[in-house]
Amino acid sequence: MADNVDFNLLPEEVLALQQGTYGEAANQPYEVKKMVMQSILNRLKSGKVKEFGRTIPEILNKGYYAVKNKNVPYKEALSGKFNNPLSQSAWKETQQVYNDIMKNQDFGNAMFYFLPNEISAIQSSKNGKKIFNFSKVVPLGTVGEYSVFTYPSTKHNKR
Repeated sequence: MADNVDFNLLPEEVLALQQGTYGEAANQPYEVKKMVMQSILNRLKSGKVKEFGRTIPEILNKGYYAVKNKNVPYKEALSGKFNNPLSQSAWKETQQVYNDIMKNQDFGNAMFYFLPNEISAIQSSKNGKKIFNFSKVVPLGTVGEYSVFTYPSTKHNKR
């Protein structure tokens, strides 16, 4: 668990991380928000710059649906204007997830997560290998409804 990673994230990077996580998992429980944030941080730690990007914004723009497609929760997080008390509460929880991960240095190994129907659709698609190649990753288990994957080596490079 303790990787003692010092990300030295700038305040705007922390905000982007929280916004991306909220966009992806606003209506999900704490553990799913944590998994999403861990996946972003693990992509940053991985050193796989070509694949993921070098910065939090690059990583979010390359691999996270809510950011690329600017869904409603992501727009709320960008503007700081939340539609209702539930959204405000989910935003506060997202901020708490960040604090908990950093305080406990709890980065897990999550790098990719998919719902079962997403896995089936990718695997049955003619472009399945182009979309995502499951033969390159190993399963880590599940978080909520999501199946979690990482690369076989669980040791990530430090940034």
